[in-house]
Amino acid sequence: MTGQRPAGLPELPKTYRARNLLIWAIGFSLAIIGGSIFGWYSLDAHIRDRFNNFQILTLIVIGLVLIGFMMGLGMSVVVADEKGLKIRNAISIRRLHWDEIGEIQYRHGDPWAYAMLAGTEDDPVRRQMIGIQTTDKDRAHAAVAELRALHAHFRGR
Repeated sequence: MTGQRPAGLPELPKTYRARNLLIWAIGFSLAIIGGSIFGWYSLDAHIRDRFNNFQILTLIVIGLVLIGFMMGLGMSVVVADEKGLKIRNAISIRRLHWDEIGEIQYRHGDPWAYAMLAGTEDDPVRRQMIGIQTTDKDRAHAAVAELRALHAHFRGR
């Protein structure tokens, strides 16, 4: 963007993260790690000796998959720039240009914000933005207001 930025628009690129979701993901990940270590050493030595390497590796892989899934969700992010939005939800990444977005939707009762695709009014297509969570309350409302202002600004060109 050249020249001065209109009042009310954030500096770009702007990143939005779900703070509470990240805190919960880290907490549960630490609980899995701590619980696994505590559980393993709570077993009698003769019971631990009955586990073979494949079984131990399987348990470790299951724990890592659970942690990876939770951290993937916790690291969900929405990045706004002059071109549009980059939305990373867990392991999927989508790039939406401003002209592809019909509106930024965030209704009462929605778990997160949505980018509604333009031209899909008869059969709406919504892209989840897990990086903007209802649990973040005022932060989520402010993020949606900024995204709506950016959308209006860049669609108005």
